[in-house]
Amino acid sequence: MTADEMFKELGYKKSKFVSKDFIEYQHSYIYDTSIFIRFDLDELYITKYDDTDNGIKYLGFTLNELKAITKQMEELGWLKN
Repeated sequence: MTADEMFKELGYKKSKFVSKDFIEYQHSYIYDTSIFIRFDLDELYITKYDDTDNGIKYLGFTLNELKAITKQMEELGWLKN
């Protein structure tokens, strides 16, 4: 199973905002709330945040999100021996 498929099972979809600098998955909820998981391809870090009218709030990862994140890092070649 690919990282895209794993994120899809968790309710995320790849963000429509495409960039060579990052990969982003978005999970939308009711009331116009979205949670994003972003992979920064230049700095090699991952963030999860909630972007609402009140500003950005950084969040922790669930175990299943960490599994999908690990798979994405493998696919990006970030986990080398």
